[in-house]
Amino acid sequence: PISLGTDTFVSATSLRIGCARATTRFFNGSIDEVSICDRSLSATEVAAAYQLGTNGQAVTTLQYQVNLGATPLSGGSVTGTGLYNAGQSVPITAAPNAGYVFSAWDGDFTGQPASFTYTANANATSTATFAEDTADPDNDGLTNYQEIVTYGTLPNNPDTDDDEIPDGDE
Repeated sequence: PISLGTDTFVSATSLRIGCARATTRFFNGSIDEVSICDRSLSATEVAAAYQLGTNGQAVTTLQYQVNLGATPLSGGSVTGTGLYNAGQSVPITAAPNAGYVFSAWDGDFTGQPASFTYTANANATSTATFAEDTADPDNDGLTNYQEIVTYGTLPNNPDTDDDEIPDGDE
């Protein structure tokens, strides 16, 4: 038997695609990408199937959407957003901009390092959080964030303008 929602068909001969149930009035047109599922699809799955058809791909290609973001936006960039086939290895990367460090992923990738490989087996949404880089490798009293983002001085040179006054004192 084939089940569609609450209707159960004893054989495929009682299944009419493009025809009213008890009539012979057939749909006058083409029907494309017919799928029969063994369960009800979620709204997300229906939207994904629609998107596959819109992209000219077969609905039978199971795919998952990965959505990534960054906060703050000025803190860095992320790569890996896209639509991937089930089982596909997806490199996910959070790259901090100068003056920032990677802090953490939230959402579906909580606990993952800045760069890792995700095997597409579900839709995933995550945001990389970047924080101010508080290191002070030149010991001038200014953090890397302050030197690079705020003052435009060099984080590895305690006296960027060579005036014999440390950047932190200026």
